[in-house]
Amino acid sequence: MAMNVVEKCDCGHEISIGATSCNVCNNHVGFPNVRKAIHEEQALANRYMNANASVKLKGLESKKEMLESAMDNSFVIMSRNLVDLISALGDNRMISTFHQQVAGNARNYENNEYDPKRDGYESIVSPGYYRDIHYGILSLTDSGSSYYGGASIKLNTAFIKNRTTFFEEDVYTFVEKHQVSATSNPPKGYRATWDKKNTLAVCKLHSKFSANQTVEEMKSLLYSEENNMDYIEAHIHGTITSQIFEKVTILDKDDSMVTCAKILLSNKNIEFQVRGE
Repeated sequence: MAMNVVEKCDCGHEISIGATSCNVCNNHVGFPNVRKAIHEEQALANRYMNANASVKLKGLESKKEMLESAMDNSFVIMSRNLVDLISALGDNRMISTFHQQVAGNARNYENNEYDPKRDGYESIVSPGYYRDIHYGILSLTDSGSSYYGGASIKLNTAFIKNRTTFFEEDVYTFVEKHQVSATSNPPKGYRATWDKKNTLAVCKLHSKFSANQTVEEMKSLLYSEENNMDYIEAHIHGTITSQIFEKVTILDKDDSMVTCAKILLSNKNIEFQVRGE
């Protein structure tokens, strides 16, 4: 098994893999997911080079450029149910990650296909800090995956870009597909910092380019509601409050809950849209 990179603070002491500050001098050392993505940039660059070669061979360079241009306007959507949304809109409230909710006795693991494996799979991809990661999707539309809840929350890029990284697909699918175990390291080059998200998108999507694709069709390659379990996953480290909600799109049709959410969103001057209204 390959050894992990040993990171050191400017003071010369080793940085804990999940830390945001040095245990010795207490200086901020960056976000662990961002540090990990930076360490994998060469592997990502190698994948991008291979993707470019494939695109050139097919004569689809203009489609790659079209996707990269569209990606400049991409953002993160977080999906939550209406109960979680309404709670987050209260004064001095924060959204908790799944693992923080479990630790705080606010929810239980569900007896489904995913939850029994969550700790193991997420710790493989985000070792030492997976409990502090919020999940979203990289998107060019305001609607997120209804599978994860009836409220799609567009997050303000200015408040998350320095602590957000992107993963080529959801953690569960990735670990299963690549058959990664607790005693092996996941393959490198499948995660990116905010500034490298366009590169990751080309690596993931270049095999789906075709000569007659329009801009809108290229956008749907990144994420579409028709195929809402295939996306580039956003990993956001740290706290999330309603102050970073840029827009909320409500997909749910529970009238009483929607009415309550609309009142709270209006009171906080957060733009919102209710699907079908």
